[in-house]
Amino acid sequence: MKKLFLILFLVCGLSAQTYDVGDIISQNHQNAEFDVCYGDYESDVFHLADLNGATNGGNYHIIFIDMAATW
Repeated sequence: MKKLFLILFLVCGLSAQTYDVGDIISQNHQNAEFDVCYGDYESDVFHLADLNGATNGGNYHIIFIDMAATW
């Protein structure tokens, strides 16, 4: 059982996508849909591509994404 858990943990860790400071978010990730559940936004669905001036008609934004989890 421990070996199975270790193999599963390693496979999941190796397949995870990691972004670092200065990286550009892929088009697939920019087009992922996120529900807007709070706040003032023009639609009920948010895409990171909405902030990309190359895809939204020239309205560029700089974003800082801080993701944290407590286990």
